Amino acid sequence: MRSIFRTLCAALLSLAACGSGGGDPPAGTLPLVGKVADVAAAAVLYSGESISEIAEGALEILDRLDQAEEGTFGCPEGGTYTIDLVGNPATGGTMTLDGCMIDFYGEVATLNGTIGFTYVSSDTIRLDFDLSATVGMGSSDIDGDMTIRARMGSGSTVVQTVWGDSLRVSEDGFALRYEDYRFEETTDLATDDWVVTMRGYLRSDSFAGSVYFTTLEALEGPEDNHPTAGVLLLRGLLGTRVRITLMGEDILLEYDEDGDGAYEDNET
Repeated sequence: MRSIFRTLCAALLSLAACGSGGGDPPAGTLPLVGKVADVAAAAVLYSGESISEIAEGALEILDRLDQAEEGTFGCPEGGTYTIDLVGNPATGGTMTLDGCMIDFYGEVATLNGTIGFTYVSSDTIRLDFDLSATVGMGSSDIDGDMTIRARMGSGSTVVQTVWGDSLRVSEDGFALRYEDYRFEETTDLATDDWVVTMRGYLRSDSFAGSVYFTTLEALEGPEDNHPTAGVLLLRGLLGTRVRITLMGEDILLEYDEDGDGAYEDNET
């Protein structure tokens, strides 16, 4: 998922000055009304891209920097990283990055902080971040946990599942926190088409409270592009909801601001 949602998120955020059990489905603590609903919708739309990029970036770092031996080593483009292992044979460890520079898809990324890694199984790794990264003019801070599992699916597909308890992502000053989150992406290696399902709780510095989000219909898209189909549901306080339907290049937002189960307003 790519730049259309980053653009939408920025546009909707610029509109707002936000701040202000029993068998029921999960819900957040934020009333989804007015501009807050738009901001929350934009943040959730951005979430799939954000989590996907973090997982992809973390695996790229681990692929570029060997974790087999303890010690301090030079990074490919400058700086150093230090490996401290746990167990014999190793069951995980900590990578400490000190101005570590690597080529990241044609740009140099500078990394500082730590990544804890635990080998859960042959196809699953848990990561614990206290990391800052600078790429070009942009900067990101990542703090929290993420578990990644990659396996072959049916036919020519590969399935990547990402989940965790709490992950805070700050990009160029805009912060999101994911809690009790889970994302699953299935990619067809023959066509590069992909399908994503996701759920979890989302918090942001831009609004006071949490939003629960889930896919009602899986998000789908071609190659390395934004979703062209799928339905997302956001649930807030007192039954307030926003339903997001992706239709090619268009996005339909429907609002239930009084929590009665009916969508009173919509916009495309």
